[in-house]
Amino acid sequence: MNTEISYDELAKRNRLLEQTFNAVPDLILLLDKEHRIIRANKAMADRLNRTPKALQGKRCFQIVHGTDSPPEDCPHNRLLEDGGEHCLEVFEKRLSGSFMVTVSPVPYNEKEIACVH
Repeated sequence: MNTEISYDELAKRNRLLEQTFNAVPDLILLLDKEHRIIRANKAMADRLNRTPKALQGKRCFQIVHGTDSPPEDCPHNRLLEDGGEHCLEVFEKRLSGSFMVTVSPVPYNEKEIACVH
């Protein structure tokens, strides 16, 4: 059995994952340990009146909360402390609503975890 995947098949799978990520109506960010946005889905970018590409590399607390540091109850900080999933209900004026915020760790590279926020 040949287990090699062709470039075309890999590109097709990547497009499907990208389409799936952007089809989800939930606001999703993938964050690194410095609170920088690695990826944002279309729903989150639309809510922030930006493109997903324009959000990359920006610190989430600056973009989402308009602050120079994370909120005191930031679930991403809690994840960074203990490596676990966390959930918090918040009202965010800049996003015009209340949200159930969940964070989950995901491997980012050999040495770090990222956060699905």
